[in-house]
Amino acid sequence: MSLSTESSQYIPPELLDHIFSYLTVLRNGTCENDAKHLYNACLASRQLYEIALPQLYATIRLDISSHQVKLLLRTLQEKPHLALAVKEVSIECTTDYYALALQSFLQELIDRMHNVVLLRNDRRSCTTRFINTVLYKKGGGYSMGVPTDLNNLRSLELFAEDLVFKYNYILRLPQLQRVCLNATAVVDYHQEDMTWPDNWGWTSYSIKELILRPCIRSMVDRRWDIPLLLRSNSLTALSRCMPALEALTIEHFNPENHHKIGFRVLAIFFVPQLSGSLRRLEIRDGCLNPTDVGSGLTPLLNPQDSKAIFEGIGASALTHLAIDLGTFRHGNVCEDLFDLAMGSMPTLLRRLTLHYDDTSSTGIIASILEWDIKIVVQQVRCRCPKLTEIDLDLRINGGSKIDRPILQQYKEEFQAVGINFHIPEHKYSPPNNRSINHTNYMLRIPTDFIHSTPTSLALTLPRAL
Repeated sequence: MSLSTESSQYIPPELLDHIFSYLTVLRNGTCENDAKHLYNACLASRQLYEIALPQLYATIRLDISSHQVKLLLRTLQEKPHLALAVKEVSIECTTDYYALALQSFLQELIDRMHNVVLLRNDRRSCTTRFINTVLYKKGGGYSMGVPTDLNNLRSLELFAEDLVFKYNYILRLPQLQRVCLNATAVVDYHQEDMTWPDNWGWTSYSIKELILRPCIRSMVDRRWDIPLLLRSNSLTALSRCMPALEALTIEHFNPENHHKIGFRVLAIFFVPQLSGSLRRLEIRDGCLNPTDVGSGLTPLLNPQDSKAIFEGIGASALTHLAIDLGTFRHGNVCEDLFDLAMGSMPTLLRRLTLHYDDTSSTGIIASILEWDIKIVVQQVRCRCPKLTEIDLDLRINGGSKIDRPILQQYKEEFQAVGINFHIPEHKYSPPNNRSINHTNYMLRIPTDFIHSTPTSLALTLPRAL
């Protein structure tokens, strides 16, 4: 069917807006090339420019030390409608030298961008200046009050450390739905937390997702004879202020740390959410180094407490559970791994994700392969009648032997009962040692149960034609 010359002379503006929206959709974590092409399209005509420009300003990643700050502020002053188009802002602050410039920028930013949905930063100084700008108003001295700006903010990512506990009002935003606390100081090294409150005096029923990324000091920065003490009061207060959580992720901020602190934080502080509103739970504790066992630094639960929390998971209403297989380890041995795993599966579970990192060849993958596959499939289907997806993420040392036919048999047996069993494969090499050969069965990230974390876009800010 041929189009007439008259009808093909132009594209209606309402369709152009949808086209540009599609071009700027994030794919595989980035759309920078799409943004560059879109920017070039802006130069084609006044019509394209006016339609595409707000799309370019919707997501901004900004280095506070660059000249982009002045250009951005000048543009937003001249074109207020672009400030209203901004939805996501990521602030990079490479050094503390630009802290004051950051605070000045934030003051201008918050006054102009009323529709920001996501705001993130990557450094303690960024969080400090953000707190000073939002909580301490001009002329207000050191009196902290409920934040009145950023009322439309839905997602907040902070380089938290202990600041989020000291200045907890920063989370008291009326429409905040997602909180990501990077480098959270969950360990009380100086034993100061006992003087802090365990109840902040406010609750937020709008916060549905919490991503907690604890940061633990490396071995060279602490003594071996001092046990890890959690910030009990602060973590209790954090849990109390988010009673309606539907998704909880606890994973290490430092990938090289393998202490099972995430499981302990869940067992002690988030039991009310687990037995109530929680629908998605992910615990990424990694693989335990056997040299850490018995050192006093590994905050493992005793078998009785472990059994109790697994029973709590099994009795919950979770629909998606993501957990490390290493969590089932007690000390250097695996005790009743299969029975413990089966007992922790919620009956309403729809998706199960199992992570396993065995880069030290000390893991329990052999125990998995020794299970009777038909019995496993039968009991999983009996325990979880609604289960439709299993994702197995195996990071195996090159020296470990993997029986690929057995893994394929797992896949076939689960698919026979209506459960998709995913084991995608590709090569993996750790960034700190490219000479080590690793085989990685990577997880296919499910998108329907995970609140996706938007990835910010680095843009060259266009000037007016």
